[in-house]
Amino acid sequence: MRAWPQRVVDAGVKTRDGRAYRPIARNVSLLRHLDVPNRLVVETRSILDGPGWDDPDTGSLGWNAVIDQAGPSYVWEWLIMDRTAPWADLFTERHRWNVAIAIAHTLRRGL
Repeated sequence: MRAWPQRVVDAGVKTRDGRAYRPIARNVSLLRHLDVPNRLVVETRSILDGPGWDDPDTGSLGWNAVIDQAGPSYVWEWLIMDRTAPWADLFTERHRWNVAIAIAHTLRRGL
């Protein structure tokens, strides 16, 4: 997770006004908890268990920019999709399904 913001920058994601998009703790709550792993997991689950994942109109400007310009594997949520990752057991299939639905909605909006 610590390397994720730089991956987004390295992918060349830009904001609407053409500046480099860099995920920051003020806008991405998970980045506030990088040094407290248990809190990071609680915050991640809280987001993934929240409402709106199946809403086709949901998506922040950052989320949309990352998916549109770099692809789904560059959003932080993609980190839970790997069932072989050391942290895979911390998340449920429902969490993965919610992320997949949200990504599908975002990609569909781009068609």
